[in-house]
Amino acid sequence: MAPSASAPPSSSPYDAELAIVGAGPVGLYAAYYAGFRDLSTIVLETLPLVGGQIATFYPNTEIYDVPGFPSVTGGELVARLYAQATTFAVDFRLGEEVTALARENGVLRLVTRPIAAPGSHPSDELSYRVGAVLVAAGIGSFSPQRIPDPAIAAFEGRGLRYFPPAPDEVRGKRVLVLGGSERAVDVAVTLADTAAAVTLVHRRDRLPVSETVRHRLDASPVHFLPFHELTALHGKDRVQAATLGDRRDGREQRLDVEHVVPCYGFHADSGTTGRFGARTEDGAILVDSRMASDQPGVWAAGDGATYPGKVRVLAADFGEACTAVNNIAAVLLPDANVFPGYSSHRKGAARRPR
Repeated sequence: MAPSASAPPSSSPYDAELAIVGAGPVGLYAAYYAGFRDLSTIVLETLPLVGGQIATFYPNTEIYDVPGFPSVTGGELVARLYAQATTFAVDFRLGEEVTALARENGVLRLVTRPIAAPGSHPSDELSYRVGAVLVAAGIGSFSPQRIPDPAIAAFEGRGLRYFPPAPDEVRGKRVLVLGGSERAVDVAVTLADTAAAVTLVHRRDRLPVSETVRHRLDASPVHFLPFHELTALHGKDRVQAATLGDRRDGREQRLDVEHVVPCYGFHADSGTTGRFGARTEDGAILVDSRMASDQPGVWAAGDGATYPGKVRVLAADFGEACTAVNNIAAVLLPDANVFPGYSSHRKGAARRPR
């Protein structure tokens, strides 16, 4: 684990002073602020990427209520938040799900389970000793709805991927996108800018999308193939071709592809917030004005937190992350104040109280 430059000596009871659960926009901003307050920090995220729901569902959707941006796409916002957070030494642990929280001699111990791909052997549980936990997991952890066929599932990580590749990764390649949702159309149209060819396959002939999204598809080079479904993948070390079956007459056709991206939705686990022992209300952790729960050392911000008068917009969530981290710093760091000082005066540098 990579500690910050001013991490406590090896005699510290902590692996990290702060664990942030969730690497969505709120978790990323909290990670930046934790670095600004010079807290050694780990970020735990069940998904294999940062950005949470915005990176997964809305990477190319314009967002209009983020301070300082007349509009910004979800992907650009996540990229900027990640760049801001990584100005400090934050340890991102992707693909790890928090399963339990225990207390040992005044120290919190988080138990996590690495998320294994279907067909692979699950890894051993991991644990982290921390001084505080900030839950920024939104509505809970979620995972993609995977194709159950074992022969197809065996290609996951070898051309089959449930999270869209970056456009540069498919440059000059042939891509197959599965699904009829707006997310599926968005993925197909976006990748068509760099891919050699993109085919969008849907089980029906009608796409349940808005007229705006349908116009984007019609204006793009994406080939839409209705009434078809994936029946097999072929290749030695990775995907080289796919067999598609026509649902009307059972005929099959083989398509040469290097990337297959199913967009069949996600399973949400709304029970994530309940694993921390804190009082909840409508699935969110009930917090006070400091963003602290009724359990010592457990804090929350964003959609996974609630209090009287809460406004569920991203701009307010960022403020909650800032409030939580500054109050956590005052608890964990000797002689630290809640007020961090102005970043313009400190030129963005982290500093511990003397």
